[in-house]
Amino acid sequence: MLVSRVVLRFQRFIYPFLGKKTLFLQNSNILETIKIRIMDKKTNVSTLYWIIASVAIIWNLMGLYAFYTDMTMTPETLAAMEAGQRSLYENFPMWKKSAYGVATLTGFLGSLGLVLRKSWAVPVLLLSVVGVVVQTMHTIFMTNAMDVMGPSAIILPLVILGIATFLYFFARNRAAKGILS
Repeated sequence: MLVSRVVLRFQRFIYPFLGKKTLFLQNSNILETIKIRIMDKKTNVSTLYWIIASVAIIWNLMGLYAFYTDMTMTPETLAAMEAGQRSLYENFPMWKKSAYGVATLTGFLGSLGLVLRKSWAVPVLLLSVVGVVVQTMHTIFMTNAMDVMGPSAIILPLVILGIATFLYFFARNRAAKGILS
């Protein structure tokens, strides 16, 4: 009898923390077994996954904000820049601005897909990588950004490319493991 009360209290305490896991007694008078049905591997997602997906959302929100501020830059803001930097911003071709927009928007949507655990995150993040590659190639090979802004003109785009590539392969790996549906 005492064992049954302890088990019932244990069940009431632990049940809210189990989510889809369930506890039940096979014999209510004597504690013979407590069986725990554990979630299958497909739905068991590690904490690291959630940390990476959450950081990806924040990272891509910052990218969206940077894109917004670059596209809505006022003439006063441009006038306050150094001549070389202003020349870079004024001479961005439309296709680079489009690649920038595609990269940031699809990066955010792909990260949202990771949080929602959707398999469509993989091709969306691949599109983001393509957009980042296009804009990075323009920055490195078709402008004098290195002369104007120094090493950060190359380092930052390469870091962005590395993060975008990591997110794509992370999503692809998780889709292969069945975490993304």
